[in-house]
This record gives sequence, structure tokens and C-alpha cells, in this order.
Amino acid sequence: MIVQKVVQITIIFTLFFVIVSCTKDKLIVVENTCPEEVAYSIQVKEIIDETCAYSGCHDGGGNAPGDFTSYRRFESFLTNNLFESRTLNQRDMPPNYSTGPKSLTQEQIDMLVCWMDNNYKD
Repeated sequence: MIVQKVVQITIIFTLFFVIVSCTKDKLIVVENTCPEEVAYSIQVKEIIDETCAYSGCHDGGGNAPGDFTSYRRFESFLTNNLFESRTLNQRDMPPNYSTGPKSLTQEQIDMLVCWMDNNYKD
């Protein structure tokens, strides 16, 4: 009988503390880390020039398909989701056999995601 009472009291206190502690939980809000407006000409061109449109790659004369040296030449790769698929989803661009950079930094990826979220604004 005493053991049963101790178990009941223990359960009641445990439930009480669980309920009370849950009411103090706070919602963590993740702030958007994107600049107000991300555009190719302002933030993205430098990333593309450094990691994609360098000599021998997406420079219009290199081995890779497409000319990424200007927004207009690059635009068709954006509208058919090739850039998003390879660079942001599969993350195999730039390739590891590249003569230039072999990967994007997290900061570059974050900026490209912001650009994508901004509908690839010029």
C-alpha cells in the first residue's frame, strides 16, 4: 500500500513538472539571413565569375556547356532549373575535377539560395 502511494505521488509530481516545464518553452524564430534584395548584378555575378565562368569552363569557349559570363547568356540555365538542380540540389557544381574552385563556400551557397528565392533577379 505504501509503495503504491509513493509510486502515485511520484507519477503526479513527474507529470506536474513536465507540464510546468513545457509551458516555459519558447518558440525559436529563425531570422531570414538574406539581404533585402538579392540580384545577379549586385551579389551573384562575382560568385558566378569565380566558380563557373572562369577560363576553360562556362566562359563561352570552354568545355562546359553554356556561357555564364553575362546574365542574358546565363538566363536559360535558370529558367529550366539546370543551375538550381546541379548547383543547389545536387551540389556537384563546380565539379571536383575543376581547374578552378572545386566547391562553393556555405556563404556562396546561402547567397545563391537567396537569389533563387528572389526569382533570379538580374
